[in-house]
Amino acid sequence: MPSARKDAERLAARLGGSALALDITAADAGERIAGALPDGLDVLVHNAGVTRDRRLVNMPAERWSSVLEVNLASVLRTTDALLARGTLREGGRIVATASIAGLAGNAGQTNYAASKAGVAGLVRALAPHALDGHGVTVNAVAPGFIETRMTAAVPFLIREAGRRMNSLAQGGLPADVAETTAWLAHPASGAVNGQVVRVCGQSLLGGVMTTRTLLTAPPALAPLLARGALLSPFKRPRPDAGFPATRMVLPGLRVDLARLAAYERVCGFPTGDDALPLTYPHVLGFPLAMRLMSGRDFPLPLLGLVHTSIEIIRHGTLPATGSYELSVHVDRLVPHRRGTEAVVVTELREAGAESGPVWESTSRYLARHRTPGARSGASGGAAPGAGCGTPGEQPPAPRPPRRRCPPWPSGGRTPVWAAATVPSPVTATRSICIR
Repeated sequence: MPSARKDAERLAARLGGSALALDITAADAGERIAGALPDGLDVLVHNAGVTRDRRLVNMPAERWSSVLEVNLASVLRTTDALLARGTLREGGRIVATASIAGLAGNAGQTNYAASKAGVAGLVRALAPHALDGHGVTVNAVAPGFIETRMTAAVPFLIREAGRRMNSLAQGGLPADVAETTAWLAHPASGAVNGQVVRVCGQSLLGGVMTTRTLLTAPPALAPLLARGALLSPFKRPRPDAGFPATRMVLPGLRVDLARLAAYERVCGFPTGDDALPLTYPHVLGFPLAMRLMSGRDFPLPLLGLVHTSIEIIRHGTLPATGSYELSVHVDRLVPHRRGTEAVVVTELREAGAESGPVWESTSRYLARHRTPGARSGASGGAAPGAGCGTPGEQPPAPRPPRRRCPPWPSGGRTPVWAAATVPSPVTATRSICIR
């Protein structure tokens, strides 16, 4: 910023360095920085930013583009140029500046929030490639309400609300952001990569914080089903309801081989193989899912809940004698033409492994209730030409034809659970067909 040039030069002189004044949005900004650093660079901090606040409906294109150019596009161009020229040395650090506004949004700051959300996405996408190709880590700091000259000019009531909306009930200081940035630039942070660190005093903004509940054994189903049945009459399902931000985790899981053999016999799977049937981890995770869905904070009634679909992905072999970590969480609620669906994700990981899941499933559970597009149900039938929903509403699109698994090839008794790989009509890739 031209107005900060003298301050930057004084600070650089005090530290025994030099300042380079340039337009960070210029196409050659990265090359000019690289040219001024013939010996290379260890730490790159992106902290240039501007605001041009206005509600989106009244925002000129110039306000939108200028904020995106300074806050996001310049970060991408400069980083690309310095990495391509090898200016950032191996073991270097890139620290960008995001914002809680980029994680939660903010009225009147659509352009600013979009630019900071882009910074967070850029960090997560660039981090693995920068580390593999250049030995450089990439992270970001996301400040919340910070006491600065800019926030001092905010109207009193809005300023006080911003200060109080966190666990500390106070605003942060510039030093809080600077110290977090300094730590991410320090060699001690070498194991941190692709992270957006919130400096916000645990702000209430920026999404729901997920908690982990560690279990020592699978929950008993009977008490959970009884609790869910008793609470069902008090539930009021809707797609925008809150849901538990809890991940149920069962570490050190070992499969009971006797129960596994009984499951294989009942469902027609081959017995004696040291591999779990494709569907068995879903059975293991069902009690954990019931622990979540029978709770007071789960908005759908357990009575009448319909398991409408399941998608299973197996990433590797699943030895029956292995040790695993099992986890279940509610991912989201989605509207359905007949009510509201809860999307529940189950993941199975190898015990102690840092890699992703070796098996995962996504289940949908439907709670039926009246929706805006439902039939009125009035006796006497509908008026001629009347359809479903409100007047003027388009009729629902026809259902796509149901895909069916190919016939079971064994010629014997068809298992209750049969799995086959079939080509997807959309992507032409192989997928798992389960029934």
